[in-house]
Amino acid sequence: MESIDFWKLCDQLSIVHAALLVAGYNPSDHQAVENNSLNNQPSGYDGAKHAILSGLRKCTIEGELKYEEPYNGNGEPYLCVHSSYVDVESLIRVRISPFVI
Repeated sequence: MESIDFWKLCDQLSIVHAALLVAGYNPSDHQAVENNSLNNQPSGYDGAKHAILSGLRKCTIEGELKYEEPYNGNGEPYLCVHSSYVDVESLIRVRISPFVI
């Protein structure tokens, strides 16, 4: 069994992990993906992330968007794609899941 196969055991994934899997990448190999500029992120990751976020906002995909306060306490809360999550079964239903069941 390959290390990427163990991700198939999850029933929920962070937005980051789900987007990496949809784009065809092992999340274990790209833990700091959000720290990279768009040019240095894996191909397809940004598009997959935005598709998942759009589905969550439109309620066509189940999960939860979580917002966090800035570290310095000033400014607006921001969407945290690491703590926000998506339900894997709903990704399968809308056919953007990397998992074949």
